[in-house]
Amino acid sequence: MGIDHMTIGDAREIVKLFGQESNPGPGPWVIGQAYFIRTGTNYLTGKLAAVYGNELVFTDAAWIASTGRFTQAMNTGILEEVEPYPHAVLINRQFVVDATEWSHPLPREQK
Repeated sequence: MGIDHMTIGDAREIVKLFGQESNPGPGPWVIGQAYFIRTGTNYLTGKLAAVYGNELVFTDAAWIASTGRFTQAMNTGILEEVEPYPHAVLINRQFVVDATEWSHPLPREQK
């Protein structure tokens, strides 16, 4: 069978062979929850607004250039360097290294 004759069902079966769902669902993510997220290259904070396939949408988001001492930042919510986004941010969830709930006010002032 050539690729030009594949059905959607055939494509889904191939995806299953590689262990990846084409629409993985929301998983443990909670809409409306504030998160501190680490990706492969940086940190972000934001409130989860939506989950689409592989994308997470965050509002009130900020790029965290430096946390300062990590444990203190997690305990107090005081971050060393903050660059707020002016609009919503989309993150590909395949690039999330780890995430935790953020129980402090989301940082919205640049510093």
